[in-house]
Amino acid sequence: MDDRIDLRRFFSIVYRRAFLIVATAICFALLTAVLTIYVIKPTFEAREYIIVGKQVETETQEFYRKLASSMDLIKSPIVLGEVSKTAPFTGETLKTLEDKIAVQNNKDSQILNIIVRDSDKEYARELALRVADVSAAKMNSLLEVKVKNESGGADASIKQVGSSILNIAIGTAAGLFFGILLAMLREYLDDSVRGESEIEDYFQLPLLGEVNLKKKENRRTHSEKYVSNIQKTRGGEVGV
Repeated sequence: MDDRIDLRRFFSIVYRRAFLIVATAICFALLTAVLTIYVIKPTFEAREYIIVGKQVETETQEFYRKLASSMDLIKSPIVLGEVSKTAPFTGETLKTLEDKIAVQNNKDSQILNIIVRDSDKEYARELALRVADVSAAKMNSLLEVKVKNESGGADASIKQVGSSILNIAIGTAAGLFFGILLAMLREYLDDSVRGESEIEDYFQLPLLGEVNLKKKENRRTHSEKYVSNIQKTRGGEVGV
């Protein structure tokens, strides 16, 4: 019963403070839209693929060990150091390049997926292509595996990560949540009583009657006006 009463009071507060909640949500949505369009740069994701095969007849376990080593090699200083020597990556540190690169490999698959993320679309494509080329060459010479670089070149798979609409939707949801918090805070700090139900809920006693002070004030005002008019009339008669 108490839970039901609390829930009813919650919806009552939300209804009473609806303007504050909606206004807060709109402000958050507009702020998110401005940040998404004008401040936050979009992130692009470029992909390159390397197929790893057996150069000589080796055991399956040995091959998968070399496949795992190939994944480590792609993000190692051996490859990234070579990549950083070529333009436009000469100003990048190895740590910066490593943070932009991810390597994926599905279970029982010989395909290595090189993923590069950056705010510059062309930069991401060139970095993915360069990492794939250098990695393929190092794998052939160091790990003795047969590597085929399935480079897409200018047609490499690249897409934008995230969505402006999704960001605005998240901002609106956050605004609604924050607006409800503000409404609850204002309700908590507001000590005024708005109706008979609040008095009964607070004192846990039934309301026996109601005194309408406005009507009494109106009657008093009418009486004062009536007396004032009589005094003015009498004053006028005396003057005559």
